[in-house]
Amino acid sequence: MLTLFPVEALSLSLAFARGTQDMKAKVTLKAEKGTCPLLIDRECVLYPARPIICRTHGYPLYMKKEGGIRIDFCPENFTGMASFPKETMLDIEHLNTLLAVINRQFVDSLEADPPFKDRIPISEALFILRT
Repeated sequence: MLTLFPVEALSLSLAFARGTQDMKAKVTLKAEKGTCPLLIDRECVLYPARPIICRTHGYPLYMKKEGGIRIDFCPENFTGMASFPKETMLDIEHLNTLLAVINRQFVDSLEADPPFKDRIPISEALFILRT
């Protein structure tokens, strides 16, 4: 299940609230099925507002794991590639750290009652702002 930080969840909810009634109906129906509710006919219906996890999907990622280095990328995006120079890859740990800091500042600036959960499933995030 895809979960988001509150800062991303609220941004996505705002984009969803601005959508057409037809799009909202399709997404709401799909949200009950457990798959990504934003993928309708193989396209993201909120592409400009998509979260970081979706924006980085398929790119070459650099990460330190268990004392070593791991490189991950979608082989369909980079056919014939076996490796990448480090400066061409996204440092996913650095990106996640920045997102966590931004989220902490965002959450601390709110006076939400009850407070937001640390992570919000995408199917719940869409409906934070009900219109």
